[in-house]
Amino acid sequence: MTAFNPIQFTRRLESVGFKRAQAEALAEGYRDAMQSHVTDEQLKAALDRQTIRICGFLGTIFALGFTALGLIVSL
Repeated sequence: MTAFNPIQFTRRLESVGFKRAQAEALAEGYRDAMQSHVTDEQLKAALDRQTIRICGFLGTIFALGFTALGLIVSL
């Protein structure tokens, strides 16, 4: 992903007829909006971490369940 260049974006808007103030406002708004988005890599990493947590939780639940079952059977 390439970095957003607000100066280049402003110039492009001006070249198609936007006033300078309008172009700068749009560039600033677009930059702010881009900062709140996550990349594909960030999303995949977050999903991987969540998957590991879920698997660990389920593994613990199964281990406790089999331990309880073993205790019940041994009685």
